Amino acid sequence: MSLIQLKQLKKRILLLSLLLLIVVGHSAYAASKSTYTDLRQHGASSGGKGRDVITLSKLTDVAAPACAVFADASVEYRKQRFGEAKIDKKPAKGCNPAQQLCTLTVNWRHAPAGRLNYQLRVKWDIKKSGC
Repeated sequence: MSLIQLKQLKKRILLLSLLLLIVVGHSAYAASKSTYTDLRQHGASSGGKGRDVITLSKLTDVAAPACAVFADASVEYRKQRFGEAKIDKKPAKGCNPAQQLCTLTVNWRHAPAGRLNYQLRVKWDIKKSGC
């Protein structure tokens, strides 16, 4: 084999190895799912600010040996007037509420005469195995 053929072979092997890693790594996750936390309401007439600590619970509609692990979360407002809520702390990606405590911390505030009703949209990755 010539030097050029060896280089081309090396490139092909590297490309195939990368593709194999992507396929194998991706196959551990079967799908993703989103759920919503309970509605949080803040609306004191004098305004306010605070912190909500939300503990994520295990998804009950995932059959063994699969499990749902935390992927991401975002705030979705139901009512918002002169206020806001921001996620301050999230659990690590891959946190499994069936095996450990997975909590989110949300800082919120609203002005006098304001109102704030929000939920968290939690995105989960469904792992086929290895839970």
